[in-house]
Amino acid sequence: MPISITEVESYVYRVPLTSAFAWARGTMSDVTNIVTVVHGELNGASLAGIGESLPRGPDVTGDVWDGIGDVIGAVGDRLYKLELPASDPSSSVGFIAELMASLGQQIQAAATETENSKPYRGTLSGIEMALLDIAARAQALTVAELLGTRRSEVRVNARTIAANVTRAQMAERLRQNAKRFAICRLKGSGGDGVEDLGRLTTTAEICRELGLSGPLWIDINGAFAVDVARDFIEQIGRLAHEDRLSRRLIIEQPVAKQDITSLAALQSLADERAATYGGEIVIMADESVWDREDLKKFHEAGGCRAINIKIQKSGGLIEALRTAELSVAQDPDRRIYVGGIPGTGDIAARAAVAVGMALPRLDYFTAAPPSMVVHRVAEPACRFVDETSNLIAEQTGPGLGVKIDMVALRSLLHSHRRIPEEFGKSSLAAVSSARLTS
Repeated sequence: MPISITEVESYVYRVPLTSAFAWARGTMSDVTNIVTVVHGELNGASLAGIGESLPRGPDVTGDVWDGIGDVIGAVGDRLYKLELPASDPSSSVGFIAELMASLGQQIQAAATETENSKPYRGTLSGIEMALLDIAARAQALTVAELLGTRRSEVRVNARTIAANVTRAQMAERLRQNAKRFAICRLKGSGGDGVEDLGRLTTTAEICRELGLSGPLWIDINGAFAVDVARDFIEQIGRLAHEDRLSRRLIIEQPVAKQDITSLAALQSLADERAATYGGEIVIMADESVWDREDLKKFHEAGGCRAINIKIQKSGGLIEALRTAELSVAQDPDRRIYVGGIPGTGDIAARAAVAVGMALPRLDYFTAAPPSMVVHRVAEPACRFVDETSNLIAEQTGPGLGVKIDMVALRSLLHSHRRIPEEFGKSSLAAVSSARLTS
């Protein structure tokens, strides 16, 4: 029998970060997340699934705050009284994939000119999360099992260091990170590249002082012009050849997301420079590849050696998984990274782990456990198995294996919404009701 959806709730909450986090797009000290709860009935029994949206603006997740309420209302209208198949994983995942694709198309059709061409992916990802959670719980499965588990564990490779730390802070964080992680990952500032080059060389100096020899990874978030990116690669290649930088380097999204042809050219340049000293410089796409549609264009343009897949820019776990599967089919040697979003909570973190367990290939993972938020709104906390391991502890229950801590959530609550009480009030639903019900 299917799950009958009886109610949808959304909780918008704001949580401070442990410290201000600086990157190429600015500095953030707190974040606003959305917890979605999908209630349903199966064979006379009540059950619920939870998800967490991490909307971070049009350039990062496609979300515009002024429109999120309309999106939640429209999706809630569509989910109310929905019959969700729960007889087997394939039926559930296939149904949810079709539903989310339909909703994404309708929301895109109703989006304004000021909104991203892939609007509200961050918001939609939390809703899909809740649907997968309730479907998995109904079948006594984890979400990873629902999607199709390909590995039994997920390990974290790095903990990102913000762009606004001092040398002393950098040294302390590298010292702490070295207990768990083999790679040092930094946020860049962009601009003319001088500051980021200095950040890399300073980091390399500290690593030598600490006896660390792992790869260095810097995320530029698309903040270099193409000529600056070329010069940056030339300079890091020279410094690596002189043993002043690690001989294994990763440069993530050095240029703007629309410059997909430049990523291929930069990878060719990086390969040429790295070959002179027997090392590697990996160019990784992030903002340029949100989903399979982007990946096809990226591959046709020549691609590069790694991609960053995020649930929040893909619009959900299923599209993230299918994007990874397509990448492996296109190029079995292309590396896959599951990245996180600043201010991730435990619900979204567990979803990222589930995706990591289901991917056909997983080279890098940093999307969990949460490390930046002051307060946690779900339990049990997503965590490492012990104080020195980089292995994420196994979940102990079905679905995503977490439940909401309502005391913590209400202390941070900005707004709460329940559907069907507000059924039909969404302006987006009014704009595209015919499409949403088709």
